[in-house]
Amino acid sequence: MIRLNRPNETPHVLRHRGRARTRQDCEAYVRDPTAYVTGRRKLTFDASIFGAAAVKEDLERLQHNKCCYCERRTSGRIDHFRPKGAVRQSRGSDRLRPGYYWLAYGWNNLVLACEDCNLKKSDYFPLEDPGRRARSHLDSLDGEAPMLLNPYVERDPAQHLAFEGSACRPRTERGRVTVAVLGLNRPSLQEERQEVLSMLAHLSAVARHPEVPDTLRQEAREMMDGFARADARYSAMVRDYLSGAD
Repeated sequence: MIRLNRPNETPHVLRHRGRARTRQDCEAYVRDPTAYVTGRRKLTFDASIFGAAAVKEDLERLQHNKCCYCERRTSGRIDHFRPKGAVRQSRGSDRLRPGYYWLAYGWNNLVLACEDCNLKKSDYFPLEDPGRRARSHLDSLDGEAPMLLNPYVERDPAQHLAFEGSACRPRTERGRVTVAVLGLNRPSLQEERQEVLSMLAHLSAVARHPEVPDTLRQEAREMMDGFARADARYSAMVRDYLSGAD
């Protein structure tokens, strides 16, 4: 996971159709909050708004066509950082309804995630203190301390996540929760990360070998730097690797 930057300009479809639907959903909740809390009534969400082509294209550009969580190359799915329909604190906890329905079309709540991360995350959204969870649009989010890392919010995800070979290792409790919820050490991810590490090890050997011509050594170093660019897959792991190789 690397730091991502989101522009303040909200996509047109969210600014207009999204805000209108949000207003309708909030009004519906206020008319009968008990029905939505008990699950007797459920809000429906319009994927043609939050999943509009323009929204997805913007997120693909901002995320370099990578999953915002694991950095796998992906066409991706729109994920709601704070789940919209229902929310759970942990795998053993009850599902609370409704979820963060008022953020269903919120630009700052939308990310692009690969299918695996999306399915793993599901409606889990653990908080440091679940008693301070906002339960409706009438509550403030200011009291919430999310345990999941958000690459658009964290100043530096590397403060929470490190790498030991191809394995993602938490540095903090928030890092531990993020790895567990998203399955950031699933075998398929580690296999792909190991492929990148193998290429880096080869390039590093070339760059350090005294008998290799200077031009080739420089080319190897430049290729290694390219693996660390924001648009390269698994760049957080590569940066961690290169920092240890200095």
